[in-house]
Amino acid sequence: MAGLVRREERGILLHISELARRVGVKPSALRYYEREGLLTPAGRSNGRRVFDEEGLAQLAAIDFWREAGFSIKEMAVLLADMKVSMSAVKRIASARIAELDGTINHAERVKELLSEVMACHHRQLNECPHYQNILKARIDSILLDDYRGFGPRWHERSPG
Repeated sequence: MAGLVRREERGILLHISELARRVGVKPSALRYYEREGLLTPAGRSNGRRVFDEEGLAQLAAIDFWREAGFSIKEMAVLLADMKVSMSAVKRIASARIAELDGTINHAERVKELLSEVMACHHRQLNECPHYQNILKARIDSILLDDYRGFGPRWHERSPG
């Protein structure tokens, strides 16, 4: 099979291009993870990087933490020491869960607001009482110096 190098003492090794194909990324992404200290090749075969089971485990961990929304810098902290304590991982995971709860709450509020507008049967937006009430509430909040609407949005989350 192309991309595979067999070594009896190490099992199956995958060339970087084959591994990249199998996980659906470009080889440059794997090289980037390597530069950031997240992924370590087992060596080289014919001048090309090869990855063994340890590299696959590192890549699986990268994928897990990436899916959980962690930045490269955050992953580097977690993956720098594969024997990181569960208490440290739980602290990090707890903070991420709190952040996700905020994102979910925001999304639910936005969905509710848009659903109210969608339920309106008026011909023009400025005639919609739901929309007018939303704007009035925001205006009142501004006048009471209690408005928090122009802060960072969920998609503007700063990386760790």
